[in-house]
Amino acid sequence: MNQPSVYSIGGSLQLNAPTYVWRSADDELYEQLMAGRFCYVLTSRQMGKSSLRVRTMARLQAADVACAFIDLTASGSIATPDQWYRGLLYRIFRMFPQVSAASWETEWTNHSTLPVVQRFGHLLETVLLPSLQQNIVIFIDEIEAVLSFEFRTDDFFAFIRACYNQRAENPIYRRLTFCLLGVTTPSDLIENRRLTPFNIGQAIQLNGLELQHARTKLTQGMAGKVNNPEQSLKEILAWTGGQPFLTQKICQLVGQHAEGHSSSLEDIIHRYIIKNWETQDDPEHLKTIRDRILYNPSQAIALLYRYQTILNSSVTVSNEPEDIELQLSGLVTCQNNRLIVANRVYQTIFNQHWIERQLDNIWEISNPADTFTQRDAASITKQYTIKLFTFNLVLITVATLSLYLHYGVFLGESRTQEFINCQDCLNNPGLVELFRLLILLSGASYMMDLRWKDQADDLRQSKSKKAKFFRWAILAIFICLFAALAWHNFFNAPQYLQAKYPSIDQQLNDPFDRFKEYQLPSIVYIAYGFIVYVPIALKFTVISVYAVTNDLTKNWQNNTKLKSNIAKVINTYSTIPNRLKQKTVRNLFAQYFLVFINIISPYTTLFIWVEAIRIFEDRVGLMTYTPDAQSFQKITYFFSASVLGILFVSLSQYLKALKTSSDALLRLQDENTSKFRTDNGLFQLLGRLIGSNVSFLLLFLIVLSNFLNVIVEKIAQAFSVL
Repeated sequence: MNQPSVYSIGGSLQLNAPTYVWRSADDELYEQLMAGRFCYVLTSRQMGKSSLRVRTMARLQAADVACAFIDLTASGSIATPDQWYRGLLYRIFRMFPQVSAASWETEWTNHSTLPVVQRFGHLLETVLLPSLQQNIVIFIDEIEAVLSFEFRTDDFFAFIRACYNQRAENPIYRRLTFCLLGVTTPSDLIENRRLTPFNIGQAIQLNGLELQHARTKLTQGMAGKVNNPEQSLKEILAWTGGQPFLTQKICQLVGQHAEGHSSSLEDIIHRYIIKNWETQDDPEHLKTIRDRILYNPSQAIALLYRYQTILNSSVTVSNEPEDIELQLSGLVTCQNNRLIVANRVYQTIFNQHWIERQLDNIWEISNPADTFTQRDAASITKQYTIKLFTFNLVLITVATLSLYLHYGVFLGESRTQEFINCQDCLNNPGLVELFRLLILLSGASYMMDLRWKDQADDLRQSKSKKAKFFRWAILAIFICLFAALAWHNFFNAPQYLQAKYPSIDQQLNDPFDRFKEYQLPSIVYIAYGFIVYVPIALKFTVISVYAVTNDLTKNWQNNTKLKSNIAKVINTYSTIPNRLKQKTVRNLFAQYFLVFINIISPYTTLFIWVEAIRIFEDRVGLMTYTPDAQSFQKITYFFSASVLGILFVSLSQYLKALKTSSDALLRLQDENTSKFRTDNGLFQLLGRLIGSNVSFLLLFLIVLSNFLNVIVEKIAQAFSVL
């Protein structure tokens, strides 16, 4: 059965702990506080600050010095200045029962008009100091907690300095001093050097444990477990550099696992400390160091590179933030004005491989890149889909009824003759017009209400000058379209039919008959024309132009950002090795590629739809038009050419981005630049798009079929000539 361990791991050692090891700081802190000097112990975690404070308080109290202790982590970080200072007084006066709570609380309330720091000082001067005749030392531990407060605490540190300055005029302050302990630097706590108490205080240096003081304290738990406990302790200190937490922990492990002398010290350290250290680090020590180094990704890069330099060769200590932070983490220590890795355990765990792995992870997460502009994800809800379906169904129903009345009930004799005399026209043009409407509506609704919904919402709600201009343009074009539609149906078409078929017109003597022949078909047809031109053509034209200009701008901005980000990576971060910069350039291009696909993909769907309209009109739709109206086919060619132009511009921007990235990799001496350029070339891009997206596949097949169709027609014409 295992005996209880004499070693204490984690937390401060009790006053009578048998394994507490004396250090020079014990006497230095005690003597300085006895002399009434302000002291501070600012060093890394688990170096024994709290244990030192417990021992020093006991020695001071034994010398008739009144002591108070405040742990700032117990006060929380969410408090007003009034609550915080009052909480400090509460914990101070609680240590001295001779001071009644009512007296200081009444005094605090009576002076509520004073600033809180003045009230705090007033109560110490008028209540605390007169109530106690001996010297007073106030210990404040975890002082770094003030850095997380929502208010500035400069006044608190300025007050500590003021207490020292008032000693010349008010001797009562000679009996009051403070001792601050924590993991921070004076400059972090207060920036104003005129107000800081740290330049008039005494810094207490906490060094590692030494063999001459530790041999009688730390060997007792290893007696009977190893042949030579003192030699084992010497080897342990060689591994830990005297770090108190690690030393106590390894001594405990030796006492637990070295029985029978079958395991060497190195085996125990590797098995229970180094191997799988992240899972075995309990209580946490190594992970505390890791987390302090990696907490801020942008700072971590500089810390890791500075640590890498120290790991490879000791460096002269400086006041640079990286050196200070590394010492506060405990990972490095200062010896003879040189920074070295604190101990062999840290050197083994936080080695070159660990540094490279962390740099890879951090650099990938925090690489200095501006975010690429991309299309916002449209919110498509079930309710929205139902409303959209219902609205389109209403449009189709109204258009169907309009076509039925126009081509059926109210077609009229002259219009019937028009279609009979047109050799290319179909016998059932109404059905073809309905198919045309279905193709136009399905494509336009899909693009406007789904793929470009974010653009449509922005156009409708944005207060930008561009959006306002487009909204006014919609109104102006609507008025023009409505006027043109009315003019064609009520004036131009009837005049055309009267002039072309005068015999029919001469038979219509009754005004009502003339109305039924010429105006009524136009009236019932205008509903269909309105649906085609306004909810479909007008709306689609404006939204598409708005979306195209936005998307082309986004593509241009992304190219500019990619170029800027790559230049920043190459020129600004001189300490980053080319290996990481190469990875960053590739990552930036990969991000650009994803955003590029997100922006360009609607245009492949748009081209498929426009091509479907063109093929429909070319093969079937034009047969519903009179010869004068068949010039409409030119519009479909214009639409196809426009979409191809957009795709061409976008792809040219992509090729520019690829060239920028490839040139950067060449500058960074990337051996795989040629492969990168080949793998991301235009043909490879199209191959990926075709293989991963149905729209791209359909686009490819349509272009291919049209190309083959043109070739077949040319061959047929050549043979017909022969």
